[in-house]
Amino acid sequence: NENWGTIPLFVKNYSMKVYDRWGKKIWESAAKKQQWDGMYNEKQVPDGVYAWLLTFEGWDNETYQKTGTVLVIH
Repeated sequence: NENWGTIPLFVKNYSMKVYDRWGKKIWESAAKKQQWDGMYNEKQVPDGVYAWLLTFEGWDNETYQKTGTVLVIH
C-alpha cells in the first residue's frame, strides 16, 4: 500500500481520490485511515501510474489540496 503521508490532526473534512491515466476516478474515500488497495471493481488494476488527489479542510476553515502519483506494479 502506498503511504499518502501524515494527515494533520486538525483536519475536519477529508477526501482522497485515485484516477487512472484517462482521468476516470477509480477510488474514493472520506476515511483518513483507509488506504487504496490497488483494486477497482473487485479486480486488481493493471500495472501503471495512477494520479491521486487529496483534499482536506482544517479547523481554520481553509481547504488544502495535495496531488501526486503512485506506481502500481504486481
